[in-house]
Amino acid sequence: MNKLIVLGILALSACGGSNDAEEEELPPVVNCSAVQPIPTFAQVQVFQSVCTNCHSSTKTGTARNGAPPEINLDQYASAYAHAEQTAIEVNAGAMPPAFANITLTEVQKTTLFNWAMCGAPQ
Repeated sequence: MNKLIVLGILALSACGGSNDAEEEELPPVVNCSAVQPIPTFAQVQVFQSVCTNCHSSTKTGTARNGAPPEINLDQYASAYAHAEQTAIEVNAGAMPPAFANITLTEVQKTTLFNWAMCGAPQ
């Protein structure tokens, strides 16, 4: 997974030119060999303490606060399937949404990002 991100970043940087109004910020590249140990799903406590306020398989309808029904971060299969996108949105500040009045610590963000970008181990 990580090699594809690096290749994508290299390809985008080689294109030249930019459209600042629509330029998307790329996620930082993680050197997974330097992240030891890589966090496991059980160690990513941000799921239990923050994300599952909305992204939980036990919540339905308005209790999800707009979270897509297929993204349940209390279940490994769903968290794994959406790991990179979740990490990118958290890193960009799009999650948790401002209306939730919930913030993540830098440690939580880094732990989530390292887990997701280093293979999202169970």
